[in-house]
This record gives sequence, structure tokens and C-alpha cells, in this order.
Amino acid sequence: MRLRGSAGFFRRAVFALSLVFALAAPASGQMRFARPGELPPIDAAIRAAMVDSLATALDSAYVFPDTARAMISHVKTRLASGDYDAMNDPAVFLQAVQDDVLSVYPDKHFRTAALPPASPEETAMAAGRHEDPSGRDRLSQNNFGFRKAEILPGNIGYLELTQFAPADAAGETAVGAMQMLAHCDAVIMDLRRNGGGDASMIQLLASYFLEEPEHLVSWYVRMENETKQSWSHAYVPGKRMFETPLYILTSGRTGSAAEEFTYDLKNLERATVVGERTGGAAHTVTFWFYDFSSFRMGIQMPTGRAISPVTKTNWEGTGVEPNIAVPAERALATAQIEALRALEEKAEDEEARRRISWARTSLEAEQKPVTLKRSQLPSYAGVYGPRRLSVDGETLCSQREGGPRIRLAPMGEDLFKVADADDVRFRFARDERGRVAKLTVTFLDGREDVSDRAK
Repeated sequence: MRLRGSAGFFRRAVFALSLVFALAAPASGQMRFARPGELPPIDAAIRAAMVDSLATALDSAYVFPDTARAMISHVKTRLASGDYDAMNDPAVFLQAVQDDVLSVYPDKHFRTAALPPASPEETAMAAGRHEDPSGRDRLSQNNFGFRKAEILPGNIGYLELTQFAPADAAGETAVGAMQMLAHCDAVIMDLRRNGGGDASMIQLLASYFLEEPEHLVSWYVRMENETKQSWSHAYVPGKRMFETPLYILTSGRTGSAAEEFTYDLKNLERATVVGERTGGAAHTVTFWFYDFSSFRMGIQMPTGRAISPVTKTNWEGTGVEPNIAVPAERALATAQIEALRALEEKAEDEEARRRISWARTSLEAEQKPVTLKRSQLPSYAGVYGPRRLSVDGETLCSQREGGPRIRLAPMGEDLFKVADADDVRFRFARDERGRVAKLTVTFLDGREDVSDRAK
């Protein structure tokens, strides 16, 4: 069986999400791992060659040299002791080797896999002679991760980003999203479903929220034994938002490049992080492929680590801790309320303050929904000036003479809103005996209509 030596690894180090062996997919689709029993058996010579190849990769590139040496020593000792002698299946053997490597240090980024022989397209891609056009197509079909951009009540911009696509492919889309949000009074960036991606998009997006170029992070690259700095850009198309409050939403699924973006802007005191602690994947990953005659050995391992200019460390294994810790499903509403509260305090225009307060109280009511018992509703029924309030089943309704019946929904103690449109609110006041005695109807435009309850 002929061995083909140290096949070239993919030259571009990328971020990888913890617990996922994210080997690059060929043009034809997702790369397939071999299952036990699928590949021809291997002998002692092949096992030794596979261990030697693994040792070469670890020794030359693994991010922690001392740990790499301990991993190599442990696996070679196991090989020499005959612990792998009965493992003639490449997939089974590599799983055992991976387990032994991880027993030395439980690295979430390290993975091995047996794969079928490379196709001509994969061989060309690995050699850097062929690009995968379908990869860009897949990115564009997903709109490069820019899933939603909208303006929320209170002139708060919202952007849901599910990946950090390379800026050379997604730059136009990113610039368009930033221009849409440019005139918002606050921005919420939702990274709760973002597993990472390319550092160039971090630099581009961060630049919109920084007034001048900032040192975001440094990367130590083991293979080159040097540290490289990553900075935000001096120029971006369109308007910067360096004074616009920024909120970043996170979850336990937020990983890698999404974590770096969050970590960088949090440490620069440029963003408030709302949600859950992130996944904790701070190492860049390189993919190595060694070709044997009837299969390939794939290795994923960390080859670089982040170093923050602020903290002098990174988020590997610990994640990014939020400023406001809430379950991920509550992060958006929490960030909206925080943003509205801050904008309300700063508002100099009375009308703007009133509209912001209206949006904030509506969101707060949604977070603490009120349910009234059917027996409580008749206490509100009666005639209040031009309005008659009555109970229909389990709902309080309001009707002006000759007008339609409007269903009301409770927002809080003695406070209701129009059920299907939050543009009118009904607040009841009680007398000294606790009996409902007055109704104030408030409109979104600031008008009020106050009526006593008819005797």
C-alpha cells in the first residue's frame, strides 16, 4: 500500500465552532466522514505512518507546544505498547487516537477523522489551484448571514447576523445593512445564532461603531511563531455610528468570530452585551489532510490564539460574560427595554420622550403579562363619559355610541390597551373605598380624555 506523504493543509486558518469538526466542504457538497467498516483495513505500518503524520502536525503547529509534546508522547507510547494492534479499521483507529490525545488535554477544537480518497476537485482546492464557486453561492443564498434588519419602536435598529462571512464576498451586503441602521438612536446586533466565521467581517462591522482605528485583538500564530495585530478600518463607506449605543445579544451558541466581535467591543467599552455566556472558542483552527492510498486522515486543530490588548488574554474555554445576564430567549426584549430607558433619560424633546416611554412600557408589560380573573372584569364595567365599558366573555370591551366595540387587553394594575393595536390606553382610578371611579384614555399622540364613572 503506497503512502503519499505530508499532503498540503488548507493554508487559510479559520475560526471553528467548539465541538464541531468543520472540515471544508467540496463543491459537490458536505464532506463525508467514513464510518467503521467502510474503508479497507490497515496494518501496523499504516498505523505507524498515521501516528507519525499526526505527530508532525502537532509538533509543528499545535498552539501549545508543551501540550503537543505530551500528546505525541502519549500516543506513541500507546502505539509502542501494542494498544492499537487490534485496530485495523482507519475510522476506529483514529477515534481511539483522538480519545488518547484528548485525555492529555481536553481541547474542544481538536478532531480527527477518516475520509474517503480525495476527489480531483478537493485535491485542487487543497493545493490552492481551484476555488469553490458553490461556496460563495451558498453564502449568497444565505444573504451572507444577514438574516434580518429592521427598525424597532423607539428608532432602535435591529440586525440579526448568523455568520461572519468574508468581507470580500459579503462587504456590499454589510455596508447596505449598516447604512440602513445609520440613523437609528440605538442598535441591537443579534448574534445568538452566530457560530463564527471570518475575521475580516469583524474588522468591517466593528469599524462602523468606532470613531478611529482601534487595535481589536492580536493573534499568535504557532506555525509562524509571530503575533499579528487586527485593527478596525480607518475608512468605511457611509456613516459611522461611534456615538450610537450598541447592544449585542449572545447565547451559548455564539461562537468563535462572533465571540471575538463581542469580546472586542465589550472590552473597548463600546457595547453592552445582553444574554448568555458565549461558547468559549477563541482559537483559530487549521485543517490538515494526509493522503494514504485508500483513504485520507483529516486533522482539525488550533494553531493560533487570541490576545486582547485590553485583557491580555482571551475567551477560550470561558466564553464572553454578558453585562446583563438573561436567558437567550429574553435577550432581545431586555436589550430593547434597556435601550429605550437610556434614550428616554437623554431625550430633550417632550414628544420624543413620551413616544419612547410608550414603547418601553409596552415591552415591559409584555415581559410581565397580566391575567385577570373573569370575576374581576365587572368592576370596570360602566359608563364613562361617551364610552360604555362592558364584559364580553373574559374580555373587557369599550364602545362609543354608534361606534364599533373595541376589545381591551390588560397591561398592568388598572391599565389596559387596545388588544390589537397599542395606540390607545385605558387607565382606571379608584376612590378611597377602592371602587373604580374614573377613566383616563391616553392616545399615542399625547391627547388625554378623562371621564368620571356614571353613578
